[in-house]
Amino acid sequence: MIQNDCELDATLQRFCRVAKIQSGIRKTSTPTQFESMSNGYLSEMGRMYDEVVRYLGRQDLRHEEVCTAERYDQTQTVG
Repeated sequence: MIQNDCELDATLQRFCRVAKIQSGIRKTSTPTQFESMSNGYLSEMGRMYDEVVRYLGRQDLRHEEVCTAERYDQTQTVG
């Protein structure tokens, strides 16, 4: 389950990578190959999509729940 915006960003990036793989399979495989090769990727994309929707639908997250990289970036731009 996605816990913060850093994990959200990582999940979205991973989703895009898997979607590109799936797109390549769709373009280069035969119908038989496509069916057997794509099920796992599509399932993983659906799981990630569901996680993103659940995270974005949560209002109970506090602003402090950000990743370390975001905190570092904020301190660098302030001072």
